Amino acid sequence: MTEKVAERQIKISTLVILVVVIMTELFFFSWFHVQSIHMGYKINSQLKQEKELQYFQKKLRVELAQLTTPERIMEIASEQLGLVLPESGQVIVVK
Repeated sequence: MTEKVAERQIKISTLVILVVVIMTELFFFSWFHVQSIHMGYKINSQLKQEKELQYFQKKLRVELAQLTTPERIMEIASEQLGLVLPESGQVIVVK
């Protein structure tokens, strides 16, 4: 009779261990799945931010090109700073 009790306890403990292992695997599978979804959202957010920054960079490059045109620099020099082009007699070439 004690052998039957021992066998039954072994079967029950084996079943409990098996259930614990399966529950642990399910827990980790669920956790990894949630983490992968969360990482997907982060990646999409970063890609969106990258596109916005690239658009902003293009706008800044266009603005820089407009601000550094020779015509604009000449206009600011003459109107705001009062500068004029030198006459031919005012230029001395140093060699």
